[in-house]
Amino acid sequence: MSKRNIVFLGIAAAVILSFFLYRIWSVKAVTSSNLYFTVQRGPLDVKVSTTGELRAARSEEIMGPQNLRKIGIYQVNITDLVPEGTVVAEGDYVASLDKTEAANKLNELETQLQLERSKLEQAQLDTSIELSGARNQIIDLRYAVEEAELEVNQSQFEPPAVQKQAEIALDKARRAYKEALSNYQLRKRKAAARIYEIQTTLNLKLTEYNRLKQTIKEFTIYAPKGGMVIYARGWGGDKLTVGSSISAWNPVVATLPDLSRMLSRTYVNEVDISKVKVKQKAEITVDAFPDRKYSGVVRSVANVGQSKANSSAKVFEVEILLNESDTSLRPSMTTANIISVASYDSVLYVPLECIAENDTGYYVFVKDGKSLLRKEIIKGPMSENYGIVEYGLEEGDEVSFDFPDDETSIPFQAIAPEIKEKYKYKPQKIEPEADTGGAAPRKGRQMIIIRSKGE
Repeated sequence: MSKRNIVFLGIAAAVILSFFLYRIWSVKAVTSSNLYFTVQRGPLDVKVSTTGELRAARSEEIMGPQNLRKIGIYQVNITDLVPEGTVVAEGDYVASLDKTEAANKLNELETQLQLERSKLEQAQLDTSIELSGARNQIIDLRYAVEEAELEVNQSQFEPPAVQKQAEIALDKARRAYKEALSNYQLRKRKAAARIYEIQTTLNLKLTEYNRLKQTIKEFTIYAPKGGMVIYARGWGGDKLTVGSSISAWNPVVATLPDLSRMLSRTYVNEVDISKVKVKQKAEITVDAFPDRKYSGVVRSVANVGQSKANSSAKVFEVEILLNESDTSLRPSMTTANIISVASYDSVLYVPLECIAENDTGYYVFVKDGKSLLRKEIIKGPMSENYGIVEYGLEEGDEVSFDFPDDETSIPFQAIAPEIKEKYKYKPQKIEPEADTGGAAPRKGRQMIIIRSKGE
């Protein structure tokens, strides 16, 4: 072997040895500096936490004018509104609306009414004159018939030609008289139809005028019953105040809530909404009274999501009905809600921070002697703080909180495809119910649960 080849092989051996020494050093450094959590067994409750806002479960709406669309007004501004939280009695003043557009329409209708009344009067005068002339013409034609009859009687001693002329004149007179009678009836019907048309238009304008006058009275709004005034919210979710506008399709100005029964309206993100069901139990705290806790039950879950402000995420509205009554609670108070979505008995759990994810699935770093083993797992449902690993870990395993910088240098243990196929079914879970009365939950299948650090 030449000297040159010996040198080349020596350099290659040194590089390979350096790589293995670095690999062993990096693994030892990782294992020596890492923090570990020992997988344990115990019960687990999965919960979803949200923030929300108090509102009354039942309330009386204080409505603006109901006939805005009928009078051609589709939005109207609020010019005055009592302060929110004002306690009013039935019939007390609440708000005023801008009457400018309605008043202009009323003036236009008054002008149109005067015009229609003038048209009606003119039509009645024209009809009276026209029919009076027609009646005089009929009288004249009747006299003409009588005169022609006399001529016929007097011509019976005259030559036949004269008699024939008298008979022709009589026939013409009779036909003219008959035609005048027929025309008179037609003129009468035509005049009646014209007057009816004008009268109908006048009546419609008069009805519209009276409706508008009545609607303008409703621009001053009074309380339909006693209670505390809470401002309604517009299309964008903002509360109505002076200067806000109400819509003809939803003319609610404020509400009078029934404070004896409250609910928390909250929004759950699209990741967690599939876990939330009607009748699930919840725990509610109010920011204004942090030392008080209230129990509740999910009353409704929206089927359609909506966009969250300043975010592309979708959220779903959820209503949680409070079981307790507290007179100190007020609408719009901020709430913290914890919904119990599932319970598991005798399960294994590890910190959530230990779970890593890539394109093929989930894995954790398990202590394997003095080194680490990158171990694939099958993950189940997860809440904000917890997740389920259906396969891949055992009780007593030590799972690392820290991830190595060079993960590819850590040996990887994959799960066989047939095992992955086996765990495709949805795991059994215990749904909490509102009427269990504190009874112990049903036992579910044993699972490995991922728990957040510090729980």
